[in-house]
Amino acid sequence: MLLSSCSDFDSFSTSSANKLSFDTDTLCLDTVFSTVPSPYKLFYIRNNSSSGIRIKTARLSRGNQTGFRVNIQGMPLEADTRYEAQDIEVHKGDSIPIYVEITSHATSVATPQVISDNIDFTLESGVQQKVLLKAWAWDADILRDKVITENTTLSNDNGKPIIVYGKLKVTKDKTLTIAPGTTLYFHDKAGIDVEGTLKVMGEKDKEVTFRCDRLDRMVSNLTYDNNPGQWGGVTFSSESYDNEIHFLDLHGATHAIYCDSASDATRQKLSIYNTTIHNTRGNGIKVINSLLAIENTQISNTLDTCLTVIGGNISLNHCTIAQYYPFEARRGAALVFGTSYKDKQLPLNLHVNNSIVKGYNDDVLYLQDKTKA
Repeated sequence: MLLSSCSDFDSFSTSSANKLSFDTDTLCLDTVFSTVPSPYKLFYIRNNSSSGIRIKTARLSRGNQTGFRVNIQGMPLEADTRYEAQDIEVHKGDSIPIYVEITSHATSVATPQVISDNIDFTLESGVQQKVLLKAWAWDADILRDKVITENTTLSNDNGKPIIVYGKLKVTKDKTLTIAPGTTLYFHDKAGIDVEGTLKVMGEKDKEVTFRCDRLDRMVSNLTYDNNPGQWGGVTFSSESYDNEIHFLDLHGATHAIYCDSASDATRQKLSIYNTTIHNTRGNGIKVINSLLAIENTQISNTLDTCLTVIGGNISLNHCTIAQYYPFEARRGAALVFGTSYKDKQLPLNLHVNNSIVKGYNDDVLYLQDKTKA
């Protein structure tokens, strides 16, 4: 019985009636940035017939022309193999994983362009099957550890998105201005470090957006863009002053905005107007000994505190601070304030006018030592 079972399992059919099935007939990688490697996607070849099936060849139809990369059960379809794999056995009731990713060539066009290719399967029986691969490639301007040493304005006027890798650093006495309607896409752990001045000049109906550079989905109903912790955040050093943020949508960061200590609390550190800070893995805004004005702004859904204020002069007018972080039960408060920092006592003037502080629980407002306020 054992010998019969093994023999039956290892039998392969050359009948044209036996075909492979696939999880999909078209694998879409959505929109990707040109020249930037995409995350991989996975689908399976399945053999639902009563006999084994041999794939004589599996070939990437257009080779290296499109930038797609395919790996079938550990076998890459690459130049050394003429972009094909041979003699692949798929036993009855079995499946084989196929991994697909793309690094598309630059398109020299400002709008996303469709890129397509096929994986062509020729079975031992002569039957031919295929899976269509599709993506949209979008040319982008890429900033890698960019240091701003002259007064600079960033905009999307040329139609291209801007991707930030590493730190976008604004040096002392220099100003980086973000034009209305501009979107900055930040790679993992990327962010902005400001020693000089940052001016985010969004306008009504022309918001500036700071977000991650992942355009794909974690699952069908959740994009990476809506998931916290996808990029670093914005840090203002102790010597940075006169920063302005208008009509900014900042989401998905690890920490959103951090103002360093040892600042002069009589000089305007940062003014924030008509802004949304949402879905942050750390703090929404953390301010130490700074002069800060926040108006008509929403700070919401952070794993740590939405707003932390230690010392300084802070005014909140017509703001919403809402702690409804949905990804973990262990979430911080909505607002924490205090005067103690590294064994020092920092004077604090905190003015909150016509603002909402709310969360899942009643205990969303704390003094620094976690005493319920």
